[in-house]
Amino acid sequence: MTSEKLPPLGGAVLAAGDVMMPAVSSAVKPDVMTSEASQRDAVVFGATPEPVNSRGAMTLHQPCELCPARRRSLCAALAPCELPALAQIAGHQEFAAHREVVEEGAVADAILLVLSGTLMLHKLLPDGRRQVTGFVRRGEAVNLRDQQGRYPCSVTAIAPTRLCCLPQRDLEPLMARFPALRDRLLNMALDALAIDQERMLLLGRKTARERLCSFLYEWAAGSSVPVDLPMMRADIADFLGLTTETVSRIFSRLKAEQMIRFPAERILQLADPEAMRATSAGQNG
Repeated sequence: MTSEKLPPLGGAVLAAGDVMMPAVSSAVKPDVMTSEASQRDAVVFGATPEPVNSRGAMTLHQPCELCPARRRSLCAALAPCELPALAQIAGHQEFAAHREVVEEGAVADAILLVLSGTLMLHKLLPDGRRQVTGFVRRGEAVNLRDQQGRYPCSVTAIAPTRLCCLPQRDLEPLMARFPALRDRLLNMALDALAIDQERMLLLGRKTARERLCSFLYEWAAGSSVPVDLPMMRADIADFLGLTTETVSRIFSRLKAEQMIRFPAERILQLADPEAMRATSAGQNG
């Protein structure tokens, strides 16, 4: 398998392995992309691969319609008959765990939709310390830019991750054509602002134990159903403004108190969701 740099934004291009694919953001760092990868796209997205044409390029029929992230993502605003218009501008890319997707300061020329996996947003402080500013899961988007039109933070895949990249310059005409798409994007931005407000409370007023319980309770959506917890303890610590040792110590206490359990590696289960909720709200020790 070989890895080739994907071309900059704009139109359908011939990618590695002679596979016809839309271009992806010039800010997104390329990962391995081959004919086999496009075949996997067909399986995961529920797309039907069309016959290989005379140039050896394979196209995909409506890859968006059966996407597992569709109901939570930007494209939820579109009817099935409208999805092909979005599919024409979308570029798909896969990243292994711990691969950097976007470097801080790169031109923010696309919206990144997470189809599977998890992304971590982070910045390096002047003294070399790292601050994790968020985690982005399936169905969520990275839609950040500063006043100069650049990414204000770095983006790294912390688990094997598949992205759908929507170039801004191609998305604008679509939002004019489908106003519901613009409304959906605005609502997602408002939701992100609300989460940021909650995080200010988390960091400013809660104890270390309350911070971790709040994070785990929200990550598991308050349910006892096991969920992936792909980040390292250090990642959680840098997000919550704690030390790795403090996070590890609280994890051990929560397990000993049978409030959480780990049925498998990196799989979290809230053993006592109500106790976790009460602790995160500061209602008990």
